[in-house]
This record gives sequence, C-alpha cells and structure tokens, in this order.
Amino acid sequence: MDQPAIKTILQMCPQHRLEQEAEKKIVMLAERAHHEAVVQLSTAGRNVFKENVYLHKALTYHLKDAETRQKNSKKLQESHSCLLHQKEINELLVKEKILQLTQQKSQIQTLQKKVVSLENALTYMTTEFETEVLKLQQKAIIENQAGQVEIDKLQQLLQLKDREMNRVKKLAKNILDERTEVEQFFLDALYQVKQQILMNRKHYKQIAQAAFNLKMRTACVGRTEYPRIRTFDGKEHSTNSVNQDLMEAEKWPSTQKNVDIGDLTWEQKEKVLRLLFAKMNGITARKYNQSSKPPVPDYISDSGEMKETGGEINLPDETFITQQVPVSDSNKMMSPGIPKGLQDSDIVRNLLSGQTVHHWYLSLCDVFLLVHKFFFFFYETGFLGIVLEAVSPAWPQTHRGPPASASRVLGLKVCTTTAWLSCLL
Repeated sequence: MDQPAIKTILQMCPQHRLEQEAEKKIVMLAERAHHEAVVQLSTAGRNVFKENVYLHKALTYHLKDAETRQKNSKKLQESHSCLLHQKEINELLVKEKILQLTQQKSQIQTLQKKVVSLENALTYMTTEFETEVLKLQQKAIIENQAGQVEIDKLQQLLQLKDREMNRVKKLAKNILDERTEVEQFFLDALYQVKQQILMNRKHYKQIAQAAFNLKMRTACVGRTEYPRIRTFDGKEHSTNSVNQDLMEAEKWPSTQKNVDIGDLTWEQKEKVLRLLFAKMNGITARKYNQSSKPPVPDYISDSGEMKETGGEINLPDETFITQQVPVSDSNKMMSPGIPKGLQDSDIVRNLLSGQTVHHWYLSLCDVFLLVHKFFFFFYETGFLGIVLEAVSPAWPQTHRGPPASASRVLGLKVCTTTAWLSCLL
C-alpha cells in the first residue's frame, strides 16, 4: 500500500494521535528548557557553550573530511592495482616486442642476403639479354638485307612478267580476231549452203510439178495411164509427196571411206559443215542415224577427237569459243608461296592475274591447235576449196581468189598464231 494511505489510517487511530501530541509537547518543553538554561548561564558558561558548538562543527567537518579522504584512498588503491596490472601487461608486451625485433632482425639479414644474390642474378641476366638483343639485331639486319635483295629480284621478275603479259594480251587479241574471222567464214558458208538448198528445193519442186502436170495432160488425152497422185504442199499424211524426194537427199547411200566432196548433195554438205563446226568448238554432235551419218576418215574418231593426240578438249556447251571467254577474279587467287601482306600489293596482284590469263591462253592454244588440224584436214581433202567456191560471194574482197590460195592463207595464219602462242607460253 502507499504511504499516504497508511498515514491516513494511522491518523484515524486515536491512540496514535495522542502519542503524537505528547511528543510535540516534549519537544517544545525541551526547547523551552534549553532556552531558559542558556539565558540563565553565566558568561563563562556561555563561552564554553559557544566553544562546544564550535568544536561540534569542527568535529563534523573533520569527520566529513576523513570520509572523503578514505574514499580518495580507496580510489587511489584501486588505481594503483590497475596500474600494477597494466605494468605487468606492458612488461609482457615489451618482452614480446623484443622477441619480434630479434626475429625481424634475423629475417632482415636473410632478406638482405637474398637481395644481394638477386641483384647479382639480375645483373647477369641483363648482360645476357643485352648480348642476345645485339645478336638478334645483327641477325635481323642481315635478314632484312637478304629480304631487300629478294624483293628487288621479285620486282625485276614482276616487271618481266608484266611485259610478257602485255605481249600475251596483244597476241591473244590477234588470235581472237582471227578466231572470229574463221567463225564468220563458217557462218557465211552455212548461210550460203542453206540458200543453195532452198533454191535447189524450190527449183526441184517446180520441175517435179511441171512433169506431173505434163503426165496428167498426156493421160487426159489418152496417150498414157494416169500417174499416182502427188502432193507439193508438204502435208504430213501424204504418201507420195515431193518432200520425200527432198528427204532422200539428206541420206548417205554408201558408207565408203573415200568420198568426193563434189558428189555430195547440198544437204549432205550442210551436215558435214555443222559436224565439223561442232567438233571444232568441242560441242557434242547431234545423234544421226546410221543412214544419215557422213563417213569420217580413219584418223578422226567417232567422238570428234583426233586419234593422233588422244587428248580430250573439255569446253563449255556454247556455239562459239569467242562468246565464252572466262573472266577470272585475280583478287581471289592466293599464291601459297607469297605472304599475305605482299599479295595485297598491286604488283603481286598483277602477277596473279597474269597466271590466270596464262592458264586461259593455254586452253586457247589447245583449241587453236585443234583448229589447225581441222584446216589441215580440209586442205588435204580439198573440202575447203569447194566451200570457198560456194561462199565466194559472201567472202570478203581481200580473201577472194583461187580456193587453194585462200585455204593456204587461212591455214598459214592459224599455224603461225598457234606457233607464236606455244613458243611464248
């Protein structure tokens, strides 16, 4: 319970109240008696009383001072004990530091020895490195000089190759011009033969129709019997058409080897020209029947190859070789013997493009060798002279003259150009 509540309870008690009143009266009576005693004392007593009061105050002051001093002494003792403890700790730390110093001194001595040995090793390595660098520099200088000499040689070689390529290009242009001239000669020959075939067929139809009309007129008069009905418009299901006679002109009646070109019909001459033109361009000839296939000499095989050479000429399936000249990309060709840095230069690029053109002209040389053999065959068989006679109106004015001389001129041109190209390449 709280103290105010207890007080209220005690105050309510009458006995406690009487006790308090009695105590108050006693205190009042004591003070009154003390005051009366002080008044009634003499001067000496008063002095003694004052001295007693003074001593009492001094005693209380000294007692308080002694208590404070005791407290201070206790604090000092505690601090002294703490200092002693700290002193012991510091002594232990000092001993540990001394041990650490001795260990560090020993480590410093060992490390100094290692530093001295490493410095000696470093000086030795630096001297070796400097000597090695000097050796490498001398070697690099020698290699650079050798490389410069090799570069000069290669530049001279490239200049020679450039000159050679210029000559090859000029010669190739001449060869291509002559090739186009020969092709134009064959085209004119084929055109002239076709025109002659058309004229002969038209003339034959006129003669056959006139003969048929004459027979019909004589039959109408009653002199002879009526002939078989014959058609001249070329219908498909006709059994007696004039086109059947025209188709007979394309067949080969005999398979003998030696055939005179003058005995052939214009249709057979056209087939011979087409077959020779296809073989000259390396194109597979059309598959003819055995009856329509012209006889071929012994030194030419059925596949269109010369039996003397035995080599195959693989060309693209085009009509003219001058229309199928490949254009190679010289930048894509990489020579394994030349470094990549040098391959990017213009001189090496020209050399690599020259190699591509070199291979191209080699194949062109093979083709013209084959053309030369065909012209030699034409000249031996006399077929070239007959063709020149057939196409003499279409042949240029500069090549007109006797067929033998024209064939010799063309054969000589092809022989000389192929000889130049083979010697140069």
